Amino acid sequence: MTNFYTYVFLDPLKPGRYVYGEYVFDHEPFYVGKGKRQRAFDFVRSHHVGHKITFLQCRGKEPIIRKVHEELTERDAYEMEKKLIFLIGRRDERKGPLTNLSDGGKAGVLGKTRKGEKHHFFGKSRSEATRKKIANKLNGNIPWNKGLKNHLPKEVLKKMRDSHRGYEMPERQRNNISKANKNKPKPIGFEKHLLGNNHSIKNWLVVSPNGSILTIKNLTEFCKSENLSYEALRQTMYTEGKHRGFGIIEKTRKRKPLVRRVCLRVAN
Repeated sequence: MTNFYTYVFLDPLKPGRYVYGEYVFDHEPFYVGKGKRQRAFDFVRSHHVGHKITFLQCRGKEPIIRKVHEELTERDAYEMEKKLIFLIGRRDERKGPLTNLSDGGKAGVLGKTRKGEKHHFFGKSRSEATRKKIANKLNGNIPWNKGLKNHLPKEVLKKMRDSHRGYEMPERQRNNISKANKNKPKPIGFEKHLLGNNHSIKNWLVVSPNGSILTIKNLTEFCKSENLSYEALRQTMYTEGKHRGFGIIEKTRKRKPLVRRVCLRVAN
């Protein structure tokens, strides 16, 4: 069947004339792939370039998609993919701008089956000289998001918050964490904390949706009983927002109160 093609993602922020052998692009390429039907437009599956695509979308841009070769057999598409990656060069090898993590061809999909004992590196370890060589090779690489603040859109942040809301850790995972921490040395002062440290006893003053003020000793249990997010409620102590109608106005200790907000907020 000749329904396969090879494609290239181009960076709209880097226009110019980029020549690689017989191929000429009007923007810098950053990914080469092979697929059929709508594969080139499926960004979710393009995990190697997820950070790059997010970086562009945060600036209101989308990657430019160019189909380089069409109506190919799968074998020919693999070969053309390898050829393009070789000519343009991979970024992790410092030979070019591509974010591809393999040389293309079938080598790029074998990772799905190379797990456990089938993996070529199973039971092996790198020598000290090899580790130093890898460290020197990666030294100086600049992360794509270095120096950026608040670069994610509000829709993405909301989606991230919603995905964690109401999550309960499975019993098996809790048991594994408990076993891992069982024999760890306790931090200095831990025994004093167990015996009771007056400075660690906290009370939380919480405004309820009807305007009444509640004194809470265990904020974690309160959040569970009211089906609230602990972190979201705790953030209301520093902001003027509310979490499902509740808001923290003050956190006090047994000896010294720590007032976090000057004005007492009244529920709307």
